[in-house]
Amino acid sequence: DSESICLLKLKIVTELIRSRKLSGNPALQLLDELQTYMEHRSNTVAASAAQAIGLIALEDAQGELASQCVQLLTRYVAYSRNDALVAEAVFVLRQLLQRAPEKHAAALKRLANLLCTKKISSSRARASICWIIGELQDYVPKASLDAVRV
Repeated sequence: DSESICLLKLKIVTELIRSRKLSGNPALQLLDELQTYMEHRSNTVAASAAQAIGLIALEDAQGELASQCVQLLTRYVAYSRNDALVAEAVFVLRQLLQRAPEKHAAALKRLANLLCTKKISSSRARASICWIIGELQDYVPKASLDAVRV
């Protein structure tokens, strides 16, 4: 699809999420679709998909779906070469991790590790990860010390 069609579809999906008409299996199917959009050649589409994944996670803040969203976004931060997507995914992760840091300590550790190994090239993403680690250092004390050294 073209960028404008993808953005229109993402807008519709976002409204469905906000209206709370999605849960359970439809939300899981939607997550698969959003993952496809995160791989779109347009930075705007990819970033919008990351934001929509964040909305799904926020609607299911303490549920299993939120954990799947955090894992998916963390995976994209680790492996994507699209700096705009990585920066947006980290921004969305920051919002999610602030709400339930104890639940997502593994994602915090992985972000710290990615920062320490210098696998993230986006300066915006690196700055956000530093902020996340500084804010939530009590949940990952060893990882936060390593990240500060970098």
